[in-house]
Amino acid sequence: MASEDYSIGVVHNLRLSIKKIRALLEVVGFRDDALKGVQILKKIDSLFLHSGHLRDIHVQTILLESYRIQVGEEVDFIIAGIKKEKKKINKQLQNRIRRINPFDIVLLNQRLDNTIESIDSNTLESHCRLKIDQLLDQIIQIISDIPDENMLHRIRILLKELIYTYSIIKKGRLKINFDAEFIKKLNNLQQKLGYWHDLKVLFDRIAKVDNHNEKLSRLLRRVNSDKSAFHAEIIDSLSQVAIIKAK
Repeated sequence: MASEDYSIGVVHNLRLSIKKIRALLEVVGFRDDALKGVQILKKIDSLFLHSGHLRDIHVQTILLESYRIQVGEEVDFIIAGIKKEKKKINKQLQNRIRRINPFDIVLLNQRLDNTIESIDSNTLESHCRLKIDQLLDQIIQIISDIPDENMLHRIRILLKELIYTYSIIKKGRLKINFDAEFIKKLNNLQQKLGYWHDLKVLFDRIAKVDNHNEKLSRLLRRVNSDKSAFHAEIIDSLSQVAIIKAK
């Protein structure tokens, strides 16, 4: 789909699928020493990276259009620059997709199936539980102090992996030590971290614009204020997660 459609929904689903595949590979301990196996995984990683650039373009355009109501047409030249950049990124993404041989994907799938079939259910369940506990412990360790922006980004990555690992367990109907309310809090936290990250990316882009006028400076202050508000909400949510985990 992504080879023909670069819409925000398709790009989002592409990245979501790759993240879930990564989580599955990690849970089952999949390793592929074959040259083609290593190459296809690297190509998938490259596809993920470039689709991320396109996803940021989509989100930044939407955010800027919403901020246009507050600061007026001053955002238009930034949007114009983003749209110009978008054409280049579309081409790069298309090239990355063309480099992936569908037959190599079939072989990867077969080797993954073989790995899964070689693991008994109890071992797989144990792996899943251990992985979730390790990820959550890493998050709790980071939030023992008030996290800065770099640490928030790290928490976001760990939390995504945790939630995708949980989705594997849920599909397999395996039992874990956390109730539905706790998982809901983790999902809400992930969404807030996503909003915060999008605003941080936008803030960094605006900050690099030369010759700031008053309206652009006002836009930058507004984005920073919204970003800081999400930061505060995230810190509060993190503290609640830590309290529940401690119990």
